[in-house]
This record gives sequence, C-alpha cells and structure tokens, in this order.
Amino acid sequence: MGHDRFTVRSPILSFLALSFLTVGFLTVGCGGRLDPDDGCPEDRCVDGGFDGAVVDSTFDGGFDTGFDTGPGLCGSGPCTPGTSCKLDCNTCSCFGSGEWACTGMACIDSGFDIAVDTTPPPTCPTLAPPNGAACTGVLTCGYSNGCGGKTVASCDGARWNVKSDPCTGPTCPVVRPIEKTSCKGPIACPYVNSCGGTDTVFCDATSSYWRVVTGGCPPPPPVCPKTKPAAFSACTGSLSCAWDNGCGEVVYGFCDGKSWNMKESPCSAGCPGAKPTSGAACKPLPGSSCRYISVPGTMCTTQCFCADDGRWACVTPPCSG
Repeated sequence: MGHDRFTVRSPILSFLALSFLTVGFLTVGCGGRLDPDDGCPEDRCVDGGFDGAVVDSTFDGGFDTGFDTGPGLCGSGPCTPGTSCKLDCNTCSCFGSGEWACTGMACIDSGFDIAVDTTPPPTCPTLAPPNGAACTGVLTCGYSNGCGGKTVASCDGARWNVKSDPCTGPTCPVVRPIEKTSCKGPIACPYVNSCGGTDTVFCDATSSYWRVVTGGCPPPPPVCPKTKPAAFSACTGSLSCAWDNGCGEVVYGFCDGKSWNMKESPCSAGCPGAKPTSGAACKPLPGSSCRYISVPGTMCTTQCFCADDGRWACVTPPCSG
C-alpha cells in the first residue's frame, strides 16, 4: 500500500498550528513591519521600543475571543494583502495571509469634556435687605445704617441675617433736608448747591427744625480772551491760549496767574489774514502751509495748503479743544 500525503484534520492540531502562526505574527513591530531587526520608529511607539502587534485571525475553531466587529473593518475580519489603515492612533497592515497586524500604541482620548460652571458669583444688593428675606449664595455685605453706625447682612445660602449697630447720635441725611422740617441735633450738614457752592443745613437741638445758610458760588473758571492780550499784561488763573497772528501763523499765550507770556511765530508769505475756504482759488505759495485757529478760545489749529490745481485745501486734525 502506497504512502498518502498526511493531512491534519484534528481541530486541536489545527488550533495549535494556528497558534504557532499567531506567535509568528506577534513578532511584527510598529506599523506592521516584518523585519524584527528594524525596531520601531520612535514616533509610533509609546516606549520608543518594540510594542507587540495585535493580530486578528479569521480562524474560529470553537475559540471565542469575545470581540467581534464584523468583516471589512480596519484591523478586524478579512483584508486585502498590502493594504493599511488607521485604527485610532495605531496603524494596521494586511499581510499576504489575509490577516491584520496592528501596532499597540496607547491612545489619548481627546474627547473628554471638562464641565465649566458659568453661574455668576453672588453679589451684595445695593440697599440692605430685610432680615429673613430669601437669598442665594454665601456672602457678607456691609452698609451704613443712616445714624452713624453700620449694618451687616449675611447670607447663609437661604436667608439674610441682618444686624445693625446702635445709632451713635445725630447724623446728616443722605438727601438734603427741606428747610423748617423737624430734626434732631445739634448738627450741621454741608450740601452742594446749584451753582457749585456749599450750603450748610443746621439743626440746633432736639425737637428743632432744619435751617439753611446759603453758601456763595465759586468764581467761574478762567477763559481765554477773544483777542490777543499784550505781552506781560495782567491775568488771573492758569491758562494756555492761542490766537491767529493775521498772516498765516499762530500766537500762543500762557498765563501764570499774574501776567501773560507770549510766543509768536513769523508770518508765512502769501497766507491770507483769515482762514480760507477749501476749494477757493489760490496762487502757489513759497511756504509749505498756513495755520489758523480752528476753534476760538482753544489751541486747536487748521492747516491750509494751496494745491497744484490752484485751490485751497484745509485740514483740521482731531483736537480735544
């Protein structure tokens, strides 16, 4: 009887043979490279060295791995030799046997969301709240009690606890009292009047009435004269002023509280005495420009040019006045 070719048909032997092939595939490095001597590129491995490949075999000889993603997925099921794909941050390659080999890098989950509390912090009310009123948050607020002491309001997250110091004596009302209304004194309270001065409201004694002593108005602030004063003439206040010199330049004057100090510039040839209108006819000037005060009583100036087309062009830069 002749010798036939020996064929392994036992499921156990088939499983052992497949296990031997699987061990062979575990020698594949990162990126599915077959040469174990080449190591693994540092940018593809967690520890910079060899990280065993994960092999998915299509063989199912009764051994259940517990993981079934179905055919045709990257790293799972049958594949076309020579193809590769990405599985999370790993690379899977299909070898000639039609099986996947994948790198085993640890992937960082970038989909983790951190909850941010956008609830605004509790704030103190403008006026002292009533004792026992509802509130939210935990905070302590201070107020004036209107008679020389302080009021402290504390919120424990549910209710206000309000405590007020005893009154220390007569105090000035926040709002100016009406003359001849009752008051408790003695006390004198200052209030600003309509013209910027200070009125004093008096209360002489207990069970008395408010009376008002009107204060004088402060002097108006100094202003620049409409016309240029003479140099070293008397002046009051602290002022910086400017005027047209009548020939395309500006005269500056400074008052130090006693007298005027002047700074004058020479005339610009060809400039009219008053600021010209933009677009009006002109003749070319030997100088570069003419200057004029743009806002009377200030140091704001306008520059005017006689353009090449024989017309005035005046420009006023931004000025605070």
